[in-house]
Amino acid sequence: EALIPHKLLLYGDMASELFMGSLTKNAQELAEHYQNLVKEYRIWADETSNAHMAEIMTEYAELASTICWRCKTAAAMHEAWAKKDTQMLKEVQTMLSRLQQSAQALHTQAVKVWSAECKGQGMEIIDLRLGGIQARCGALSQRIGLYLNGQLDTLSELDEKELPYQGMMAEDGVTPGREAYGEIVTANSLCHLFSI
Repeated sequence: EALIPHKLLLYGDMASELFMGSLTKNAQELAEHYQNLVKEYRIWADETSNAHMAEIMTEYAELASTICWRCKTAAAMHEAWAKKDTQMLKEVQTMLSRLQQSAQALHTQAVKVWSAECKGQGMEIIDLRLGGIQARCGALSQRIGLYLNGQLDTLSELDEKELPYQGMMAEDGVTPGREAYGEIVTANSLCHLFSI
């Protein structure tokens, strides 16, 4: 199996974590790694004389930025929930909005690069996946709001602790070896049983 932790981070659900604990013990440190990549990709985009390569490097910068915000937001959300800290949960809503904007910027750049390289067919898959990240941010923010307003007693998706990953491993023997979007995006087996 391939070693693709960025795909696990990008598409894995922030609330019902499946892979974060297997990828790192320090989400903030991982966020810093991706923030450094943003800077490097932006430098490469500025320095290349090839306009299309500059667009690709910009797309990678947007990808790294989105993963950076995902790591920060997920860590903050789980910490806020563990403490039941209402002020921290409000800050998480702000972070979710920032992550949503970052995912939108990635999507916009992905469409630009795809359109320069490929036919339109197939782009709908990227639209659905990156659009799903944006929608999930909105839904989580809304659910936090419902909880803060007393309309929900709990956020069950945050109540469950992340279990150690015990599935297929990548060639490094440490990283989860999941490549299929459906195996990454949710632990909910119902999504595989119903055609919705």
